[in-house]
Amino acid sequence: MVNVLDVISWVLTIFSVGGNFLLAKKNKLVFPIWIVANVGWVVVILLTSRNIAQLVMYGIYTYTSVCGWVQWSKDEKKENEKN
Repeated sequence: MVNVLDVISWVLTIFSVGGNFLLAKKNKLVFPIWIVANVGWVVVILLTSRNIAQLVMYGIYTYTSVCGWVQWSKDEKKENEKN
């Protein structure tokens, strides 16, 4: 029988790693993908280990992803206004 949390963990891993590839390609979609992955990891950790250090880490990752998305959008808007 397939463990649902294992499947979810693999999907979140694919999102997390896929986000890194998007970042390397300078694709802004990295941020919503990382946000989904990070929130997903928080849920998985809450349902399993309740490891506080990991919860804090993924919470900070989520925050920095939101900040990065906002800043990237501002920079993109400024660049488009120049052209």
